[in-house]
Amino acid sequence: MFRCVIWAAKFSHQFPRPFFDFWRLRSILIPLTLGFIAFILVALSADEASDPLKVQYLEIRLTHAEQQEITKLIDLLEFVSNGKESDSFDELIAEYPYDGSDAAYQKVQNAYQKLKDYQVKSLPLLVQHLKDNRSSLSFPYGAMGGRSTVGNACYWNIYSQLVDLPEEYSWHGYSRLGRGGKIYRQPRDCANLFDHASGIDQWFKQNSDLCYIEMQIQGLKWLLTAEKKVGIPKAESYFLHILPLEIQILRKQKLMGLPVDEALKHLEQALRERDLSIVPKDLLADEPQELP
Repeated sequence: MFRCVIWAAKFSHQFPRPFFDFWRLRSILIPLTLGFIAFILVALSADEASDPLKVQYLEIRLTHAEQQEITKLIDLLEFVSNGKESDSFDELIAEYPYDGSDAAYQKVQNAYQKLKDYQVKSLPLLVQHLKDNRSSLSFPYGAMGGRSTVGNACYWNIYSQLVDLPEEYSWHGYSRLGRGGKIYRQPRDCANLFDHASGIDQWFKQNSDLCYIEMQIQGLKWLLTAEKKVGIPKAESYFLHILPLEIQILRKQKLMGLPVDEALKHLEQALRERDLSIVPKDLLADEPQELP
């Protein structure tokens, strides 16, 4: 070993100069490389943290201006037509144009949509107003549902954000046909996402470590389970009530960075082509199967 070192020293002038330059600089290059990698990781982490949709619910902070604006929008959910209120559904319909041209109706609907646009930032204040008894429209059906409260409007605003329905999903109507051709009330309406948690405020406490997108995945999975319990009367119904929800869940998971591209492409193609080969037979069974 000693002879090898002597030989290397004796003939070192024959080795390429860059080899020795690199050997001398290794003590600098290695820390620099590690530092660069750490910088990239921190930058990626900061980028994700800057997206409020990926920040844990309890970590969301509102600016003073945002808090004022969201509170103002909740106040605008109060519905008073022509300066008076009425508990009579017949009077409401008589005074109320179905085309939505009524200014009081538009005020409430616009505020409702803007609250949805605030997404996760609106949720804490909406929860605070769940017991607000001021008069409002009866969501999710607006004027068609009669007169209700601001608290009810806040509830449905939260619900519609967390159960983020895709355009392909057919939920219109009070009821639909399920397995065996039986009539069932729409799963979206008859079940309650928050029941198992003993209320909506408790649901948020139990899921406070989730971000907005993860909460939406929870909501969609809940509805998907309810739809599967109802089942479908024929194979084609799978493309209206079940598959769109499965696709929407994958879309949300993709936003979270999960490797679902192949599965998503496969299901989207099946939806476009109405591929009956992928329809699960148990959804057509006369009795619902045990679901996880």
